[in-house]
Amino acid sequence: AGPRRNSIGDSAAGRAHLAEARALALARLADVEHQDETRAFHAFVRVREEEARADLGARVDTANGAIKALETKQMEDRENFDDRSAKLEKALGEIAEAVHLLREHLVTAPRSRLRELGADDARKRDWLVHTKARSEENAAYAGKRAQVPDHLVPWEVPWPDYRPKEWTSL
Repeated sequence: AGPRRNSIGDSAAGRAHLAEARALALARLADVEHQDETRAFHAFVRVREEEARADLGARVDTANGAIKALETKQMEDRENFDDRSAKLEKALGEIAEAVHLLREHLVTAPRSRLRELGADDARKRDWLVHTKARSEENAAYAGKRAQVPDHLVPWEVPWPDYRPKEWTSL
């Protein structure tokens, strides 16, 4: 065989050079590993951000759906309220009309009945103008009732000076 060649690792300088090359290769390998880890981390972060955006989007969609449902319910409630208000207003109008007719009947009926009865039927006339209810026959009421003349008995007759005494039966 031929002459023997010296390998780089046979000399001290060669070994130093090999150690330096090995250290450089390890450093590059570590750098590549670090870059891979960094890329992997950034990829992980991107995936997490996308998941978070998707989750946030789903929550926003849910919230928007709930808001829309509440708005729809509010509109329905408002329509129901308006409908009920209209029915109540109609019913109150009918009640007011009935009260008006009843009041007219109560005011006019005693007067017409008084004419029908004539002056000779004092007992019935007294009942129609509430004479017994205004009397002081009961000792508990003596001196405690305001004296109301017959012509001022109906509530529809104005009596601006009417000042009843304040009194409550025990």
